[in-house]
Amino acid sequence: MAYGARIINMIIAIFLLYAAIKIMPFGKLGMLISMCFPIAIEGFTSMSPDAITISVAYLFTAYVLNIVFNKEKMVRKVDVFVLAVLSILISLCKIVYLPLVGLLLLIPREKFKTRKQQVLTVGIIMTISIIANLVWLGVSSMYLSMYKDGNSGDQLSTLLHNPIEYLQRLFTTISVFGGDYIYSLLGSELGWNEFAYMYTLFPLLFGLLFIYANTSDESIKVRLTKYQNIIIGLIILAVVGLIFTSLYIQWNEPQNTTIIGVQGRYFIPLIPIATFFIFSKLKFTRDQTEEQVTKKAGIGICIINMYMLINLLILNI
Repeated sequence: MAYGARIINMIIAIFLLYAAIKIMPFGKLGMLISMCFPIAIEGFTSMSPDAITISVAYLFTAYVLNIVFNKEKMVRKVDVFVLAVLSILISLCKIVYLPLVGLLLLIPREKFKTRKQQVLTVGIIMTISIIANLVWLGVSSMYLSMYKDGNSGDQLSTLLHNPIEYLQRLFTTISVFGGDYIYSLLGSELGWNEFAYMYTLFPLLFGLLFIYANTSDESIKVRLTKYQNIIIGLIILAVVGLIFTSLYIQWNEPQNTTIIGVQGRYFIPLIPIATFFIFSKLKFTRDQTEEQVTKKAGIGICIINMYMLINLLILNI
């Protein structure tokens, strides 16, 4: 039964991720590479909710960007339904990813028949998502309270009464462990370091491959308006802030000088918009065709993941 659950989880995730790549208006290769991060694959092939969380976040991001940057695309009833379903699913996965629903604000007025339709559509979807999240949070908190460290009340009180102290703790955590988050995101360790530890070279190669693919992708060089830059930037900051804050409240002792429990995999749902936000501003001249870049990236993904697989087999047989 456990293996059946893992297989079903993987099949659903693959289907949603395929749909995301299919409708993504640009940056398809970079999105594919991020799906092939070992830590992401580990989530897709387990019973972890990460599989659905990541795949739904990717599909929602791709769907919104497809509406925003497809000049002939207008928001229809079916689009409203799909956006509403995906928004609610995101809100039910984890509260920290709720700000992703704010991507709806990127959809320009011209995509709707009237201004009133835009306000009602975006407002209703966001309101329903928030309500669904709060209801689910109330239900799930009864179970989460059984598995936590520290005192959430004390942590919340410290946060509200001493926000400057909390910010100092947050920045200290990022400065101390920021590199670890990046390395773990790129696959430095698998299965809580129980399956394999890939050290520095493995994640470095994957990171360089990811950067190469995105800097070589001309389609991602889409010009963002100042408003769109602000919205995407605020969403990224909100998600990152909620990731640290939720763990600070739920899993940390008051005397901790840093926020413990944060893992690189928590940032995977942000990769599509973060990639777009960063690499759309980098202007590089590509002297290779799209086919050449895709082939090199594909070969790189295969080699690196084969290296990972061999390590897993050697260490666990």
